[in-house]
Amino acid sequence: MSIPAIVFKGLLKTLAGQFIDQRQPSAECVGEDFGHQINANAKHFFSISLIEIDLPNDLAVVGVLCDDSASYLERRGYTFFVYIDSSKKYSAITEDLKTIISKLELAHETCHFAFYYELFLSLGADLTNTVYEQFQNIVSGRLKDAITNENNITNETVVEEHTYYELIRKNIDDYPNSHYTKNNQTNLVFRNLFISFFGYLTAK
Repeated sequence: MSIPAIVFKGLLKTLAGQFIDQRQPSAECVGEDFGHQINANAKHFFSISLIEIDLPNDLAVVGVLCDDSASYLERRGYTFFVYIDSSKKYSAITEDLKTIISKLELAHETCHFAFYYELFLSLGADLTNTVYEQFQNIVSGRLKDAITNENNITNETVVEEHTYYELIRKNIDDYPNSHYTKNNQTNLVFRNLFISFFGYLTAK
């Protein structure tokens, strides 16, 4: 099952519109904000929250996949939080450079979300407890090396992070598929997705 990059254009437009164009310190994508090409059930299963904060050390961006049932017992779904550093610790980062970095980060983190979305579709894309539990088992079991022990009832939190050094000195478009999937199967080509996502964002 191949998922074209254009499927994610709605969420990119939503998040970039709030965070980059309107310069809001946070942004969210829920429900219809994902756009009409995203699976209808996925709009209920997922939400995305983009938050600007002061991250420690050289961290530029942190992606956190949280099981919503940890906070809302009746909720069977996930929120993907993307924490973007405010860059206040680097006086050399101008507003223009900050915008470029934000677009790089958003394009990269959307690649991570694309894997979660593909996984949801591959499991049947319905809102039953069975699909929720299968999704939970995969992201918390096979991705166990990425889990941090949060103080919640499930401890099902998947984290990935990147530093400014990575964004500026490395080719952030050239991570292998395993970086996004932790060796789970995928039909996505993440380098191509990243290039498309960054292209959408820079064409604005």
